[in-house]
Amino acid sequence: MGLHKGQNNNKSAWLNMSIYWALGHVIGLSEGYYKNFRFVQSISLWHALALIITVYCQGQMNTRFSSYGRVRDYAATVCFAAANSIFETFMFLFTYDLGRRYLSEVLSLSKGPSIAVGFLFYYLYAALIHILFWLPLAFPEHTKVDAPPFHKHGLPLMTMISISWFALYEMYNDIVFVCLLHAIVDGWVGLNISLQSPFSTKTRTCTTNA
Repeated sequence: MGLHKGQNNNKSAWLNMSIYWALGHVIGLSEGYYKNFRFVQSISLWHALALIITVYCQGQMNTRFSSYGRVRDYAATVCFAAANSIFETFMFLFTYDLGRRYLSEVLSLSKGPSIAVGFLFYYLYAALIHILFWLPLAFPEHTKVDAPPFHKHGLPLMTMISISWFALYEMYNDIVFVCLLHAIVDGWVGLNISLQSPFSTKTRTCTTNA
């Protein structure tokens, strides 16, 4: 499976994403993330730093992407960003909490090692969900053929973003701000790859890197 390929059926892609988001909704209910879905009382320097890191790193990530001739669909991008920024964030938090809270209690880990284990759980999940789901089943072809190797360019950028998000979650339990940062990433990606609606038949209309 080449990493430059993607799904070729927008209707199936949105069905797949909807199932994924439904699972995220269930996780949000079962793990109590909705109960903590509120703004913190004040915005800290860490919030500003996370915003700067997210915007900078995603801007660099976007240089890897191409619309392959698809016309931007703003409604599809808004729907995608709104849904995915909430429900996938719940999935991210759940995998982090599996290691950070649940496993650390079983193994009697101190705070530092438990945070490391939690981030490792999330990191593995994020890698697998992108390789097995987002690239082949949800996103249309969007990676430029001449993009730098992901492990040298994309991975360090995504790691910096992830660390900034989980720092906020760990220090402030601020789920809403993390979701807002995720929405920035998703909306920007949706525009850059020209994500299409489920009613569109366009997945690739040219062979250039524009």
